[in-house]
Amino acid sequence: DFDPRWIDRRSSWFSRTVLRRAARARLVQRRRHHYLALERALAGAPGWRALFPALPDGACPWVFPLLAEHPEALFEHLRAAGVPMVRFGAHLWPGVDAGVCANSVELGRRLFGLPCHQALDDAERTWLAATVRRALEQAAAS
Repeated sequence: DFDPRWIDRRSSWFSRTVLRRAARARLVQRRRHHYLALERALAGAPGWRALFPALPDGACPWVFPLLAEHPEALFEHLRAAGVPMVRFGAHLWPGVDAGVCANSVELGRRLFGLPCHQALDDAERTWLAATVRRALEQAAAS
């Protein structure tokens, strides 16, 4: 639902103020910590791999990108458990199919973005990791 009329617009005064006042180093550190903690917690679980083999130095991840071997089953288990997630290609641009971009179609089917937001607390992160691990195990067994 991208509206091209917004492409040359500035962000709001409020958004610019928040960005100027945000503790960027702390945000990056927390997101990286959550990303790496989730990666460690899921190590050895069946049916997945991280999109990238390593988190690049200095990267501030938006989500933890998980590639699923059994995406349909995994989606149902995660959805039923209430796991917040984004799916890269749940809605591909009209006309994009495997003939146009096979990578977009494959990632759209298999890629899950899991939260690694800086505001996650320990209990939320622990719940997320345990729930995703259980969903991976269930999806692999289906």
